[in-house]
Amino acid sequence: MSGEDRNGLHVVNIGTVHQDENKQKKRFPWPEPAIRLPEDPLTKGLIVMIILVLAFALIGYWSYNRIHLFEGFDIRRSATRQDAEGTQCEMLGKTLIKYNHDGVFASGLDGQIKWSSAYSMQTPLSDICGGKMIIYEQLGTHALIVSDEGTEGMYQVPHPIRKAVVSRSGVAAMILDNDTQTLIEMYTSSGSQIASIRTTLADTGYPLDLALAPGGKRLMVSYMALENGKLCGRIVMYDFSGSGGNDQEHVTASFSYPETVFPDVFFTGENRAAAIGDDRFIVYTGVSKPAESASVMLDKEVVSCFYDEKAIGFIFRSEDTENRYEIDAYSFSGRHLMSSDFNFEYDDVRMESGEILMNDSGNIYVYRTSGKQKLSAGYEKEVVYFRQIPGLRDYLVITPDSLDRIRIE
Repeated sequence: MSGEDRNGLHVVNIGTVHQDENKQKKRFPWPEPAIRLPEDPLTKGLIVMIILVLAFALIGYWSYNRIHLFEGFDIRRSATRQDAEGTQCEMLGKTLIKYNHDGVFASGLDGQIKWSSAYSMQTPLSDICGGKMIIYEQLGTHALIVSDEGTEGMYQVPHPIRKAVVSRSGVAAMILDNDTQTLIEMYTSSGSQIASIRTTLADTGYPLDLALAPGGKRLMVSYMALENGKLCGRIVMYDFSGSGGNDQEHVTASFSYPETVFPDVFFTGENRAAAIGDDRFIVYTGVSKPAESASVMLDKEVVSCFYDEKAIGFIFRSEDTENRYEIDAYSFSGRHLMSSDFNFEYDDVRMESGEILMNDSGNIYVYRTSGKQKLSAGYEKEVVYFRQIPGLRDYLVITPDSLDRIRIE
């Protein structure tokens, strides 16, 4: 029975109701919200206001950290430092590595020694990749591979070391000099030789710098060569994985640049490398067949170069009479990110996580790659090392007698 009955009551067909409900579900397929605003207008307005205040607070906090120039700091923790003169410091993960001509020591930021290893090196130098570090004797024959947990290998090579680099896997590559020729050799962390490349000025050129990919299988070398009687920079890529390059020479790519010298080369990952020349920087991408992906000409004198995984920066002599230097940063695609002038001398510069850190003996500075300066502050003690550490605006400052964890404000 449908329609109205004799008493004026309306009879509803149950099937029709279900059909209407199904139509509504098809028309509005999303689930009902888990949280509903109260129906009371006053309460609803209060909640909306709180949300807006929180949103504006977050935006303000983000802008404060991105734009504000900090000129002060608070020393949150300080530990006494009692190291021999000439001790060098580097962060390896969350561990502080200190080394000198007598040995290497690892400590936390509280100054407590975790482990140590003795050796004898007249002029120790170092290189870091990932969680590995090589300490080697410049113009000597000893090398040491360490991680934050301790020594992984110590060995001696047959010829004096001019330069050494390490990979994340602990493989090391070295430029070795002897009386008659220059060699490039690769070693495992235990000292077993992986490869040896003999270089001559007539064939390959003279090696200026070298770099290892993080995996320790791919090598890049910058040579200074002569072509047709003229100076030429040559970048050569090698692959020792057994899957790439010429079977005998392991060469995957070679690039020549007339009248340009490349004193610095580095990898930023397995797939990307860069070469810094006296008039340009070049980025290469690819594993089996590396190719140029960006090239940027530099028309000013390069004073310093620095980089992290995302950007590369330069300090040039400034053409502005009121400033001594100009700082510029580029992405690895060649895009210009920032330019800023400054008028102070500096002892060290590095790039970490999108920030450029600089210091002299009595001041610390931080620039953002957006071009804004983040920190400019004097330090009451001599600064010998300055870098980022985990924490909100936290940094490590090492002085001759202390390890200071500071928070800029």
